Amino acid sequence: MIGVLHTSTHEDSLRVTSETGAYAERTGSTLALYDNAGRLLVNYDTQSGTLELRATADLHLAAPAGSVRVSAGRRIELSAPEAELAGRQLSLRGDATQVDFGRLELRGERLLTRVAEAFVDVERVAETRAKRLRTLVESTLELFAQRTSIRSEKDTRVDGKRILLG
Repeated sequence: MIGVLHTSTHEDSLRVTSETGAYAERTGSTLALYDNAGRLLVNYDTQSGTLELRATADLHLAAPAGSVRVSAGRRIELSAPEAELAGRQLSLRGDATQVDFGRLELRGERLLTRVAEAFVDVERVAETRAKRLRTLVESTLELFAQRTSIRSEKDTRVDGKRILLG
């Protein structure tokens, strides 16, 4: 960057200005970079260690030959009216994961769920629609309800060593 060093009226303020009008400024413990319209792009507080990046339009972080990592000692927050995460392969890991949503829609070719235990609590209706439905249970299948209905348009088959009714 080619620039001219200007000292302002404040003893603690220094400014370097490029030939296009963009400038960097030090005020106290803060270092800032502004575009040629005077809009803040980068703000670094040397005392707190806080770095802020701003863009008036799009902000693009790229590492064409490497990786981009974002890490924090406490927390990472992402916020936008719309968000998209895309990749050939995605992984999400956490000791405890919570997802809150108004509506969740999953679409895909295949869904595999493998867990030690699964508990699903549905307040109103749980419905599964399928061309075929098969449940494989290694030991015991228990169904508890106040009423149970099984309806078939054709045959209903119950097969077992013993069938106990009542």
